Amino acid sequence: MYIDERKNLFRNPRGSSNPYFVMAILLVVVALVAVVRAFAQGEIWPPFIPTPTPTRTVNSFVIEGDTHFEAGSLDKAIQSYQQALVLEPNNSHIRANLATIMVYSSYTMTTDQERLDRLNQALEVIDLAKADEPNNSEVLGVRANVLSSLANSNLPEAEQKEYRIQAESEALIAIQLDNNNLLAKAYYAEILMDQFKYEQANDYISQAREAGGESLMDVCRIQAYIYEMFRDYNLAIDWYIKASDIAPNLTFLYNRIGVLYRYLGQFDESRYETALEYFAKAAGLNNQLGIDDPIPYMAIANTYIRMGEAMAASRNAYRALEIN
Repeated sequence: MYIDERKNLFRNPRGSSNPYFVMAILLVVVALVAVVRAFAQGEIWPPFIPTPTPTRTVNSFVIEGDTHFEAGSLDKAIQSYQQALVLEPNNSHIRANLATIMVYSSYTMTTDQERLDRLNQALEVIDLAKADEPNNSEVLGVRANVLSSLANSNLPEAEQKEYRIQAESEALIAIQLDNNNLLAKAYYAEILMDQFKYEQANDYISQAREAGGESLMDVCRIQAYIYEMFRDYNLAIDWYIKASDIAPNLTFLYNRIGVLYRYLGQFDESRYETALEYFAKAAGLNNQLGIDDPIPYMAIANTYIRMGEAMAASRNAYRALEIN
């Protein structure tokens, strides 16, 4: 029998190489190398595993809040502290700072209701702190300040009296718990002043000042307030200026200085110009921070009216109305 070719009985014959097949293999190899490298560099994350994202810490939110406060942006400071409390809801120190800033922000509110709403928010915050730490001197001192501010808001006389009684009690306990709590002594002095207990108020603000409190804005502010109540307006201005030197971006301090200079303008007309400078400083700071606050413009308009400059007064009054 004739066999024209030798056949392989045990394996398939090897075909010739396919160039497209080889190219496909090379592409797969290159792709695998790229994927492995991307995994190693973190550019690709495995499926079903959450992609890692930067996590904000409590401290970062507190620092952010402090920065906003120092810049005078109180609403942003409040937001940062609120975010910090989401991470540490039982941190009484953060709650005390938040409530304090809320009190400051209430000074910038244009209506009685807005101010009352903000103070009630502050009370809710500090009440939670007191529930967690009822014997914390810092918390009780701040709560005294919140209650004192509520006592001076537009409320029925009976409610004002009740808040003032509570404020006095909280301040006294705060001082008893920590006699070095200078802010509690200053807040207590302010409460006493509102009750016409002048000698005691002087005694406590002096204690706060002499123990190093002159470096604290609230101590200087309350000393200014006490001098203002005594009608010693020049000394009051001096202490408000000291407070503004410590916290140079709080517009309510400049507004208060302007009000006192405006009052003195009836005895010395040059004081009107100084009043306008402080109101303008508050307005300029608000513009710089992007804050819409009509209060400085209303104050400027009022000052121009007293100076007999109706056109300038109307321009600023119109600007205040545009904001409000």
